[in-house]
Amino acid sequence: MDFERFGMRVEDLKYAWRMCRKARRRGKFRPVGSYEMTSNTDTGYFYRVGNYVYIVIDGSDNFLEWIRNFLWFRWGKDKVALGFLVAAIEMAEQAEKLLYHDDIVVGIGHSRGGAVVQKLALEIQRKKFCVESVISFGAPKAGGRKFCEEMKSHGMFHVRVVAPSDPVPGLPKIRGKHHESVRVEFERVFDLFDLHPFSKVAKGVLEHLSYGSLLNSEKIRWK
Repeated sequence: MDFERFGMRVEDLKYAWRMCRKARRRGKFRPVGSYEMTSNTDTGYFYRVGNYVYIVIDGSDNFLEWIRNFLWFRWGKDKVALGFLVAAIEMAEQAEKLLYHDDIVVGIGHSRGGAVVQKLALEIQRKKFCVESVISFGAPKAGGRKFCEEMKSHGMFHVRVVAPSDPVPGLPKIRGKHHESVRVEFERVFDLFDLHPFSKVAKGVLEHLSYGSLLNSEKIRWK
């Protein structure tokens, strides 16, 4: 797969995924020199490398986050799902205090974090900071048509990485829409998991948690 066309390589996605895995609460494995970012439910970190800044948001890891994942009612001028909106605003405010206007920002998130970081990136872009890209892994729909229009109008470059059996990117089923500049997919492979509905659910959960392994596969395509 030729990511050079988009200024991005598979190695960049692998690096982004490794950063996601370090975003868990209490930050035992976060990069030295990173700053913790929190809302009342979510956690992540701010990491500077030269004039590049990585803002990384964790996926759901506590009960309150799981409850908020199902607040699909869209709110605010961007019509973002309420379950993601508050965390994004709170963490954007923290990021703005740490950023310089010559910084180049990359937002990264897995699952819930992938939805939150999209709205966060839009907020700091509006404050005239430079957001180079957003990379999400298995993220649900952050908002609807209005949100996608706002992301596009502000030139947000979003690389959306999606596993074939991962159920989370399809949520919510009847509301919401994905913004994407590039979609990275993996070839669907039939195996024993596909023989029974319950095992298919297990396969979806495994894929949702295993993007690092999928990125090591050569069966990758972009759209």
